Amino acid sequence: MKFAIISDIHSNLESLEKAIEIIESFSIEKIICLGDIIGYGANPNECLEIVKKYCDQIILGNHDEASLSSEHEENHFNSIALTSLNWTIDNLNKQSKNFLKKLPYKVEYNDFLFVHSSPKEFKKWHYILTHHEATVNFKFFHHKICFFGHTHIPYVFIQNPTQGFFSVEENSKQYDIKKIFLNKKNKYLINPGSIGQPRDFNPFLSFGIFDSSEYSFQIVRAKYNVRKSAHKILDKNLPEKNAQRLFIGA
Repeated sequence: MKFAIISDIHSNLESLEKAIEIIESFSIEKIICLGDIIGYGANPNECLEIVKKYCDQIILGNHDEASLSSEHEENHFNSIALTSLNWTIDNLNKQSKNFLKKLPYKVEYNDFLFVHSSPKEFKKWHYILTHHEATVNFKFFHHKICFFGHTHIPYVFIQNPTQGFFSVEENSKQYDIKKIFLNKKNKYLINPGSIGQPRDFNPFLSFGIFDSSEYSFQIVRAKYNVRKSAHKILDKNLPEKNAQRLFIGA
């Protein structure tokens, strides 16, 4: 079975539409969304509608959760994220809020676990950015693979530290795929990167394709209309940095 795994869309309609277009060119049987559908960008309701239409499983992210209450803990967000969050709260329609309220914090499917941030205390939104953080988190799931988002950076962490990790290098192609074959004897923590706000200094949208039959994982990177998405952010008087970072992937 082939899974498309998307994460961290952050209300970026242009990148999400492009990702769905690419996914539909593959023989994908399930699409899993790892959360943070909204936040930062200008089209929260539109992105939620697309995710509802195309995704088979959808997980709650920290921005999704925070949008459900005006009493969110401000210390969890910097000033830019908080300004964006408050705008999102004001602009979410009733249908979107009701939909978000029903989303789970995790999904389990056979030997695979899907979360937004980490398997360790997944409701507390920890980051997994280093080998040490990955090593700690391997203790908190029994599945062969845990797919996670939150960092906006594509990685494959392997439990055996001698095998290191896999990351995606920058590229200048219109459309690029990096693929690795996994070993069923190992455990993995896999991050597909971000659809709507990459932070690995590559502005191309990022998502993953996992093939459970051949046990492989692909990172897909592609250009989208960054300029249009950035202009919409500015037109809505959202923080300028939200637009600027899209051009540099940071």
